[in-house]
Parts: sequence; structure tokens; C-alpha cells
Amino acid sequence: MYNSFTIAFKYLQYWFRSSNGKGHGVHSPFVFDFITSVLNDKGHYYAYEKVEYLRAQLGADTTTIEVEDMGAGSNHTKSSSRSIASIAKRAAKPPKYGQLLFRMANHYQPKNILSFRCRIGKMVTIEGSPAIAEKAQANFRQLGM
Repeated sequence: MYNSFTIAFKYLQYWFRSSNGKGHGVHSPFVFDFITSVLNDKGHYYAYEKVEYLRAQLGADTTTIEVEDMGAGSNHTKSSSRSIASIAKRAAKPPKYGQLLFRMANHYQPKNILSFRCRIGKMVTIEGSPAIAEKAQANFRQLGM
């Protein structure tokens, strides 16, 4: 078992020696392009503010809707009526993952994107609950999508 100093030293050693995080040593042109153009892209895109503004709005929305749960149900509540804020809190991806998905879609420009259970978020989305699907449509309209 290593002591704290040894663990810190080994981590720093790894961090300075590793270079794949920058794309060096990656043989696949696709993976190299993905690392350099998508993962390591530190640019700030126009959509980030819009999405974070919508995330804040949804987080403060106390409107209650009836949810038809087509899956295994919720571990957090047995009630079929939930607030928009509680759905958004549990379903929304953290900003860093949402921004990564945006950069991937922006870089590769796919013709179609299929999203299963978009929750509160014309990608084609498949959502079993009509109330959540209606809210998702309103959110897409608000973002101009």
C-alpha cells in the first residue's frame, strides 16, 4: 500500500508522461480528430448560455404535471405527479456532459439524432409520458430548435 506522498508522486509522474489526452500517440485519425477537436475544445459556444438559462428556469419551475412512467418507476417518489424542477434535477445531465454532447453534434453535424427519454430537454425524441413530451417540445421551441 502506498502512502499519500507516493500516490501524489505517481499521479504527477503519470500526468507529465501521459500524452494521449492531447492526441499524441493515437493512431486512428478519427480518434485523433475526436480528441483534438471535440474533447480538448475549450471554446465557448453560443448555445451554452441558452441551455444554462433554460436549466435554471426548469430548476425553479414548480409547475406540477402528471407523469406516466413507462419504465420501472421512480426510486425517489411513488406519486405520479411531479414538479418540473424535480424532473429536471434528476434527469438533466451535468453541464460538462451536455456541452460535450453539443460539441460532438456541432463537430460531426449529424443529419439525425435519436434521443430516448429526453425528459425535459428536431432531434427525434421518444418519450412515453405525454406531459413530459409536451414540455420537451416547448423547451426545444424556446431554444429555437
